[in-house]
Amino acid sequence: RRRSNGGVATPPPRGPSGPRRVGQVMTNEMVDYYWTSIYSLPTFRRYARHFDDFRFINLHDGRDLVETFFCESLPSAPRACAAARALGAPHNHEGYELTFRLIVAGARRRGILDRPGRKNKHKTLAHKPINDLAEKVRERQTSLKKGPYDFPMACMHPGLLQKIREKSLAAEEALLPEFFRSPDGRAKLLSEFDVHARTRLCDVNASAVLEDPSWVAFFASVEHDFP
Repeated sequence: RRRSNGGVATPPPRGPSGPRRVGQVMTNEMVDYYWTSIYSLPTFRRYARHFDDFRFINLHDGRDLVETFFCESLPSAPRACAAARALGAPHNHEGYELTFRLIVAGARRRGILDRPGRKNKHKTLAHKPINDLAEKVRERQTSLKKGPYDFPMACMHPGLLQKIREKSLAAEEALLPEFFRSPDGRAKLLSEFDVHARTRLCDVNASAVLEDPSWVAFFASVEHDFP
């Protein structure tokens, strides 16, 4: 099918590369771009110019996404549906690993992981060493009976959060009006957003973590495979 930008806005320029979360890069301009160009509602509106048969999968109703897709959204996929039901829901990946990797990256750049007899000065961030050490950070945090969001966090400005909240609710109401008006609709969405605003929409403040003497001592003594 012929493709064109259809007047879609040009994406804002990207910042430096590296492991980052949404709170580190989101701006008002990016919110406007995403909600007018590439998120669910503008995508639906573009397809609606050419098709009139849509099936939406509601991620908020608590059902397994894979099973719902194969058993309800695809018109005739009984074997795929049976396989999805037999496998059960997949592991719920929360993106926690990035929190721990950001802390490791901060420790590496500060020189806390430097060891005698190693290159150290290059401060390389190879995937395997950073992932292996991030797992050790996760294990220590778990041993303290804490989770990934119990570190000091840096969250979005309230004005930006309010803008995202309003646009998210507008999209949900437009795409799933019956669910939005139900008892589990708007109120549940607002409750979920408030939780995410303090957790998944925030970034770990690695600098603050590495001001903690106990974490400095951990990184100064932990075994790792950085060169």
